[in-house]
Amino acid sequence: MEKGIRRMTVDESRTASTIDEADIARLLDEYAWCVDDKRWEDWEACFTADAEIRMPFAAHDGSDGLAEWGRAALAPFEKTHHMSSNFQITVEGDTAFGRSKFQAVHVPRADRSSEYFVVAGTYHWRFRRTEHGWRIRRCEIEVAWTYGDDATGLSG
Repeated sequence: MEKGIRRMTVDESRTASTIDEADIARLLDEYAWCVDDKRWEDWEACFTADAEIRMPFAAHDGSDGLAEWGRAALAPFEKTHHMSSNFQITVEGDTAFGRSKFQAVHVPRADRSSEYFVVAGTYHWRFRRTEHGWRIRRCEIEVAWTYGDDATGLSG
């Protein structure tokens, strides 16, 4: 070993990876909360400037205009409820990849909450560490099933 250079122990490496995984999981929680709270500028801030988003209904490249794109996509719904779980995240230095399961409920009119549409499936993620922490580099949705009438074409 070179003089003055200290390598991380296995335990230190695991701790760093666990912290990164927890930070990414919090980012994904923020992603879902921002969508449901309709905080579109905060949602946009979850992504890198060169982000790639692939949804069943459309795609978007880059973070410029992403807030408006998200706002327009979910405009037909007064309420949404996005749940994400089963995170599998692999960190490789300043990049990471992973997947998670999701179920999203879309309610066109809050006063008629028995009329809703559900989409469920898998998110496929790519992340990059930035000066602001971890950000989403790529988000792709794989739909597994739907329930209800998707009059908007949101599920593809």
